[in-house]
Formats: sequence, structure tokens, C-alpha cells
Amino acid sequence: MSSNFVLFVGSDIIVHALSERYLATEDQMTTNMLRILRDAGSKLILTSMVVEEVHAHLAATDYEFRNWFLELEPYVDKDVVRHCKKILIRAYFYARFDPLLGSRPAGWKSFIEQICSYSDLHNEAKSREQVKNYLLEKFGLEYLDHNDLAKLTDETEVLDLAGKLKGIKKEEVLAVNDARLILAVYGMRHDLREEHKPNPYGYRTWWLTHETRVRQCTGELVSARGSQYIIRPEFILNFVALSPTTEEVRKSYGTIFPTLLGVRLSNRMREDIFHDVMARAKAARAVDEARAKAMLADMSNRLKGDQFKRYEADFLSGRLDAN
Repeated sequence: MSSNFVLFVGSDIIVHALSERYLATEDQMTTNMLRILRDAGSKLILTSMVVEEVHAHLAATDYEFRNWFLELEPYVDKDVVRHCKKILIRAYFYARFDPLLGSRPAGWKSFIEQICSYSDLHNEAKSREQVKNYLLEKFGLEYLDHNDLAKLTDETEVLDLAGKLKGIKKEEVLAVNDARLILAVYGMRHDLREEHKPNPYGYRTWWLTHETRVRQCTGELVSARGSQYIIRPEFILNFVALSPTTEEVRKSYGTIFPTLLGVRLSNRMREDIFHDVMARAKAARAVDEARAKAMLADMSNRLKGDQFKRYEADFLSGRLDAN
């Protein structure tokens, strides 16, 4: 179920991964999740909209730093910076504060230059291309530009959905971006003929993001399409053990997750969960194979798209003060 995904990676996931640059390898949960997915056979997609959003986030973060922290940097401590809403500023200062790190940023400029040229940051034409190339190389992503996305979506549907999202988005461009990405998920499923061939493991194509507010405005779309479109990172962390290549992945990343994911991949299920699985297996055995596959597909998609399930491993726990 957790292998061979086709995942549109959200800008929030990318920004979180960038914030982990100076963390210990085993603490880079987002970065390691993307690596494991890629090594387990999944296709991770970076879209032109996400590049634009990540670049805009970097530029806005730089303005925030220059306006509020640059002159006061010698006096900033953890108690001050923890209240900053920009995760990359928190990541920068935490890296500067931690004496145990093997490497630390020399300054804000060098911190940004890990991603793109600081002198070009506010030149969109130059720095967006640099950001795109860095993300593709760093996280092993595949790129879809506006023309590629146009083949997966209908512009009239995009604008109609964007109109419904305007109420929860700060800017119109963000509403359009989210609408195009949501519809691209359904478009990719159609291109891969996922809707035409029953699969007991459910759909492969999803939007990987922490975003939840858009679901308030897409109830009609989900009903019409018959499935959700967002998959949570918590699902990936908790169910990667189901991958057919788990043994190889576990060997490759055994030293990366000594206390979190590596342990969980080896743990047994809780007894009550195991008994529930066995009871459902008995129920599936009572019907013929075709019906059993259809039942499994429905349960798989409900599990992948569930926004309310509480997982034993919380994706945000121990992270860079992510909230």
C-alpha cells in the first residue's frame, strides 16, 4: 500500500524539509520520509506552483529576518525566536544556538545560500530556477511545469474551484494553485487509469501535505469524484512497513531511525488491532475474490484519505517547534 505512490509534494512539506538542514540525520523526519518513499519505489512530483510558493516563502522570510532580527541578532535567544512564525528563521537560530552540531550556518546569508544565491533571492527569474534545480536534486523529485499541469486539468474547473477556495486563502494566486493541484491529482489518476482497474491497495496518486482547510470547500468535488485527494505524512510514517521493499528499505535506513521509525517497523501490532485485522480478514474470506478486492480498495482509500485518525507516531513530534 505504501509503495509505488505518485505524490504531488506540497510546499509546506518542502519548507519543513528545508528547515531540517542542520538537524542530526535521524531527526530529519521530513527529509528521511521523502528518501524512504523514493527508495521504496514512489514517484515524488514537484510542480511549478510549489516552486513559486517555496520561493515566495524564502523571499518573505528574508524580509522578516531583515526587518526584525538582523540588527538584534546578537541579542536573540531561544525564548525570543520560538515566537517567530517563520520556521526557517527558527531553524537558523536553533542551528546557531546548538553547540553540538557538526556544522552551523556562518550567518543568515550563508543559510539562504544553501538553497539559492542570496544576491539573486529577490530576482524571481533567476532565483526560482535555482530553487527548482536545488529541490529536484536534493529530494529526488520529478518536475511538472504549467504546460504539463494544463494537460491534467481543465482551466474552467480550476477557476471554479479556486473561487470556492478564496475564502480560506490569503491570496487569490494561492487559491488557484491549490485548485490546480487538487484537480491535477484526479487528472493524474485518470491518466494512469487508476479509476479503470480495481486495485485492493487503493489509489496511488495523492497530494502529500499537512493542508486541511481546503477540505472545507471541496465536499461536492470529493462526492463527485468518489474519493479524497490529500494523504497525510503520518500515514507514510506509520504504514511504510507495508511496502514490498520494506526489508531493503529497513536495511538502508536502519541507522537513520534507531529510536523512531526503525523501531516501529519492527514492532508488533497491538493485540486489539491485530484481532480486528483478523476479524476483517475473516469477513473478506466470506465473499468472493472480486468483492474482497473491492472491499479492500474502499478501505485502503478511506485509510489514506483519513484526516482525523490519530497515529501512534506523530509526524510533528520532536520537530523544529513546527507549530
